Amino acid sequence: MKRIAFPIVSSLSLLMACGGPELHINEHHTAPAESESEDQGGAEGAAGAEVAGPPELRALPSAVSYNETVNRLGHAITAAGLSIIQQLDHAQNAQEAGLELRPTTVFIFGNPSAGTPLMHENPTMALDFPQRILVYSTGAHEVFVVWRPPSTLALDHGAEADERHHRMDALMETLGAAAAGPAPQLGARGAPR
Repeated sequence: MKRIAFPIVSSLSLLMACGGPELHINEHHTAPAESESEDQGGAEGAAGAEVAGPPELRALPSAVSYNETVNRLGHAITAAGLSIIQQLDHAQNAQEAGLELRPTTVFIFGNPSAGTPLMHENPTMALDFPQRILVYSTGAHEVFVVWRPPSTLALDHGAEADERHHRMDALMETLGAAAAGPAPQLGARGAPR
């Protein structure tokens, strides 16, 4: 899959995941000490690492490296039959502008048959669709998968969350867990079990 650098994205909406050690971003998160490099790391970051953001955001610490988390998320999205509209590499964009930014990628993806009826009922939902999930690495070599629950997006736009939003919430949980899940266990010859 080709990564596309895109200079500006307004109103990034981050969606929900769970199914593992769910973390509310506005709370403090302490992880064990880092023992591997950033690309080998994952959620085993420096003690005292803090993830901050609005309370409606959800995050999962990843058990694998940043690059592996990004790859897993891309595969999970396409395996679910969704279209990836953009894969925004914000660190690459920053580098091209002569700036530095920790590894930060946003996937923008969706399914018109699911989102269109919701936007038809409430046109302002178009500000937050297609859906988005963020993967980023901290300076302490932690990796997180972050998003806003679609049911929260509905409330933000004055709609009542219904079964469609809750199905989307469950899908986001599945995608987040697939991206952040534990590293595969290797057998005697280094092959996944």
